[in-house]
Amino acid sequence: MAQDTGTKSPFGEAFDAGFDKVQALAAFPILASNGRVPRVEVAIVCGQQFVSSSLSLIAKLKGNDIHPTSTGKLSTATGWLSMLAHAVGEEASGPVAETLHTVGTLNTAATAVLGGNAIVGYARAAFAKQEI
Repeated sequence: MAQDTGTKSPFGEAFDAGFDKVQALAAFPILASNGRVPRVEVAIVCGQQFVSSSLSLIAKLKGNDIHPTSTGKLSTATGWLSMLAHAVGEEASGPVAETLHTVGTLNTAATAVLGGNAIVGYARAAFAKQEI
């Protein structure tokens, strides 16, 4: 939205990304412990957040400019959607519950693929200036 309104700034970008990570750190332990969301799903989303944050930090320390990508944002969105579908599916019953769990599982697969793609891009950006 900031880009569309011409108000994008490095501080805003960092603040938004940082807030997303803090929010996730608060939510992941709860989601993993209450049994409403499969732990493997939480681990996939949490692991991707950790790796992308680490790569971003490495890039910044090396003086490389790294920005969130559409693929990375879509991966995060599908991850949250999958967890929501499973959590709501636990409260539903019958075909609705089955459908929600299927949606959650499919979104988890999409999250893994999209997140892996985003991580490869972030890794390239993080190590772009590194001599091999």
